Amino acid sequence: MRNWIIIAAILVVVGLIGLGVTFKSTGFSIGTVEIEKQQQAVDAAGVERIRIENDSADITIVPSASDQIKAELSGNVSQKFIDDVKLSLKKEGDQVTIRTESHTGFTIGINILNLKLKVELPEREYRELVLDSSSGEIQVQDMLAQTFEIEAESGDISLEELTGDQMSVKTSSGDIMLGKLTGKEINVHASSGDIKLEKATADELTIDVSSGDIKLKDADAKLLVDTSSGEIVVSQAAITHPMTLSTGSGDVVIHTDRQPESAQIRYNSGSGDLVNSWKDHKSSTDGDDYETITFGDGSVIVSVETGSGDLLLGRR
Repeated sequence: MRNWIIIAAILVVVGLIGLGVTFKSTGFSIGTVEIEKQQQAVDAAGVERIRIENDSADITIVPSASDQIKAELSGNVSQKFIDDVKLSLKKEGDQVTIRTESHTGFTIGINILNLKLKVELPEREYRELVLDSSSGEIQVQDMLAQTFEIEAESGDISLEELTGDQMSVKTSSGDIMLGKLTGKEINVHASSGDIKLEKATADELTIDVSSGDIKLKDADAKLLVDTSSGEIVVSQAAITHPMTLSTGSGDVVIHTDRQPESAQIRYNSGSGDLVNSWKDHKSSTDGDDYETITFGDGSVIVSVETGSGDLLLGRR
């Protein structure tokens, strides 16, 4: 039995070493070398669609005054990967595709990739901007496109001052920070991670999180918000659009600058209380255990459900 325990322990250690196949580092550069900076550019004339396919680099996308689309890949990697990191930029018809690749395969030992991809796009409206990232942080700012599709398997996403008709943002693991978005439909999904939004204008804003907190400030839109586990905080000047807020476990907070003028707030919880700091309202409870608070004629409907958690209403 003792021999089996020793063998099992050795296998575990070997397995853990193997798990270091390609681990991403931030600021950790011991045993790494700087790659030769790779730069590519293409004329932006006639380009309507931008597609970025990223392996493991942190991505920054910014506008530029140039008439060219530019991409630059830099960073540090383990010595063994110095020749395996590639950047490509290809123009086909009205689409430009930018791709990073790191053919690292399976290797034993501590393996580090710390790469940065910077993309500069001429400042104008695009029909479509699609970004698909396996691993790495994403930052996009000051962009105009009819459609945004941004998806990451792992990594934080930060979007600032984007304008478009349709926006879709997804991550399997990572936080999402959003600021100054303008669109018709904005959809945000995270399997695991917190969502923070400050200032958005849209017809409809949908947020779906499996596990994580959701904090919204000054979201001028119809809200459809759901988290299986986490707190929902809505902070804005007034209640002017319908809201559907749902959490399996966590509090829901709705704070406004002034008392609602015309809203009906319906609340249902498996275990929780309704804490209302406002006055001059009507209260009732129906047969389905919904507590209802009505301000004015109740023209704006707010529906709140929590499996376990309180609803807090008051001044921000």
